[in-house]
Amino acid sequence: MPPPLEPNFLSLRCHFSCYGDGTLDSNSRWSCFNIILVHGEANEMRRLKQKLITQFAFCNTKIISPKNCQSIEMYFNSEKMAKTIGRLAEKTPEVGETVSGLLIKKAFTYQIMALDDDLHVFSQLSIAIISQRITIAYSGAFCAFKHRLKQILESVDSLPDEESEGRAFRVHER
Repeated sequence: MPPPLEPNFLSLRCHFSCYGDGTLDSNSRWSCFNIILVHGEANEMRRLKQKLITQFAFCNTKIISPKNCQSIEMYFNSEKMAKTIGRLAEKTPEVGETVSGLLIKKAFTYQIMALDDDLHVFSQLSIAIISQRITIAYSGAFCAFKHRLKQILESVDSLPDEESEGRAFRVHER
């Protein structure tokens, strides 16, 4: 049995006031770039939007009044700054000089540090070396395979390998 419920309507009003008296002043110290009007009766929101357009005509203010459940996208420009720490911070770079290091982002702060010396000191990260060996079954001539690899890849060097009777390659060694 459904409970005996009746809908109730609530009026929600939001007020923006620069000086506490409910008025908007064009000489205000507040500068709004984006104003989003929500939760209102359509005609009242249209009137408010027109008032805000005339009120903020002097600046580049974007006033949006989306329909219910309509998504909006806003883009914010922010300046990002990274601090150099550790060995990189010992010397001030010249204008135009490239600073090379590892960029670490943690909770909206950026730090640049030397990868080899400072990583374990200033972070909980560590360096790992990954070696990979690929074995491919090939039934054609060995010299033809090596020739095709040299056409595709930058460096192909033969390696002495006891298990494969000298038929091993090193490709792209750093």
